[in-house]
Amino acid sequence: MVSEEDKALAYARASIFAMPSDHETFGHTYLEAWRAGLPVIAGDIAPLREIVREGVDGLHARNEPRAIADAVLTLLRDPKRAAAMGESGRARVDSVFTWPVVARKTEAAYRSSIERA
Repeated sequence: MVSEEDKALAYARASIFAMPSDHETFGHTYLEAWRAGLPVIAGDIAPLREIVREGVDGLHARNEPRAIADAVLTLLRDPKRAAAMGESGRARVDSVFTWPVVARKTEAAYRSSIERA
């Protein structure tokens, strides 16, 4: 566990956030990285393909050394593209992943389940 302050400092010093996980259901840490304006490298699995838009706010990579290195090098070689991805991710957090939006979606899912039951 790290403090929120230490985590914020780590994000502030970073150029890229890479966490190509094989086992994520949502990926809250990608949202944190986007809030810091970072492009992300996510695992190439279905739940993360729903969160991270390939080439828009990040990249997907298999959890293999060569694939991860290729994704990191892709972003490092094109800092303007990487910065645009980070900004796109930040904008997405501000519009799609705010607590009011998440609460409305959750409520709608519950209502839909109740109506079907």
